[in-house]
Amino acid sequence: MIILKVIVVQEYRFIKGRTDVFDEEKSFFKYTVIEGERLGTRFNSLVYEVKFDEAANGGTEAKMKVDYDTIGDATLSDDEAKQMKENLLYLFKAVEAFLFQNPDAYA
Repeated sequence: MIILKVIVVQEYRFIKGRTDVFDEEKSFFKYTVIEGERLGTRFNSLVYEVKFDEAANGGTEAKMKVDYDTIGDATLSDDEAKQMKENLLYLFKAVEAFLFQNPDAYA
């Protein structure tokens, strides 16, 4: 089990996640938020899936899916869904910038 601790997501102090699946061959990973974000206050659970594919322009395309369970009967508003997407993109951009600046940090 890999624990990912992230301290870069905008209004949240931290997010701690558990990597559930890491399939290098299929360029896919799935992780569960186990602490932080709005877990326990707004959500019972948050599970992210990310699949990377080669893009037509020679780059990489990431497809992201979020499964969530809100507390009670509350639904997720369009603004909340948009904010979740922006937070995830912010995280990916931060990781991408780090990896570009530190190419020895990965194989």
